[in-house]
Amino acid sequence: MNKPNKTPALKTTALTHGRHTLRAAVLNKVPTARAFLTGGAQGTVAEATASTVEDAIEQLKQQLDETAAKSLSDRRHDDLLALDVPTKEEFADGLSIVKPHGGQLAMLRAHAAAGAEGLSTEDLADAAGYAGYKSANLQYAKLGRALAEAIGCDLPGKSIGGEKDLATGLLASVGGAGTEGDQVLVMHPELLSAVQDIPVAPIT
Repeated sequence: MNKPNKTPALKTTALTHGRHTLRAAVLNKVPTARAFLTGGAQGTVAEATASTVEDAIEQLKQQLDETAAKSLSDRRHDDLLALDVPTKEEFADGLSIVKPHGGQLAMLRAHAAAGAEGLSTEDLADAAGYAGYKSANLQYAKLGRALAEAIGCDLPGKSIGGEKDLATGLLASVGGAGTEGDQVLVMHPELLSAVQDIPVAPIT
């Protein structure tokens, strides 16, 4: 009895390019390379086809490099912080990689909801259920550093004031004084837009 012919295994090439994982193979007789955000949201970020797998990979790398260069040129400069603020798309990618949750996510949502009025660190602590502003400062700075690493951007060159960590400036700039006289932080509009797009988990 003849054994059925086995379908040959698909030969796939995988490599890393910047913040992306590239996978390339011959799909439906067409050499194809696809990019995925490493550790981030699922789904294809970019795709390229060519006459060979190697050429498809090189074309895809060029696409990604051009996109990264455009993001850099589109960043808004904040003189107060000495920071080129990442774009909404960069923040969205960073959030999908870091996946903030618990108190950090609660602070982000409350801060975004406050809009241009901003919130004090005491307000942020209340939103997250922390005992005081020091915990809010610590967690916001930790989140800022994680986002900077995920995005691949520098931290601010200047502190937003006092004892606050430089990394907090990646999330917000300084506003006016709050009702209690404490300093208000205003979330960068680019981050605000990205936070608003984070899906709300269904109640189970």
